Amino acid sequence: SDEIRYYKLDIDVPHVVCPFSYEINDIYVPYNKNRRPKSFVPISNFVATYQNFPPEAEEAFEFALGILEEIIPTPIQINVLAQFDQLDGGTLASAGATDFFIVTGGGLPDNTIFPIALAEKLIAENLNEADFDLRVSIDERTNWYYDFNNPTDISGQFDFVSVVLHEMLHGLGFLSFTAVEGSL
Repeated sequence: SDEIRYYKLDIDVPHVVCPFSYEINDIYVPYNKNRRPKSFVPISNFVATYQNFPPEAEEAFEFALGILEEIIPTPIQINVLAQFDQLDGGTLASAGATDFFIVTGGGLPDNTIFPIALAEKLIAENLNEADFDLRVSIDERTNWYYDFNNPTDISGQFDFVSVVLHEMLHGLGFLSFTAVEGSL
């Protein structure tokens, strides 16, 4: 039968860690907080719980979630734990799914691993009730640029919204299960 089946994997996958470099800097994608048409209807619902976030970081994080709500379609609410913390040296942020599932049937490839948010979308069912689907940790010591609606000189700062979008995509499944030892 082509019935969709799924089961939770009992694996511990570390968060994707994204170190920074000053070799590439001053990258900024201009945002316009008022760019949405009046008829904008989100096609998903991301709900974040914040730990230790300053107000300007929370506002910028919500803006990033709004961008994702415009482009990531899913009928299942995606719950995010967002933490502002001291990360290991050179790390801007890290993120990862809280669980992984194998979903088969319905034309899906056999034995394919999906992060929980994508598994929930594929089967149109909430698999973890109100638990978090992904976690994002942001370094609190980084010199962040939060003002997503005022593109000024951001020299020496990191664009918070761009980093949040990058990390959220890791938590949604843009990742690899490979590891690198040493440096590249």
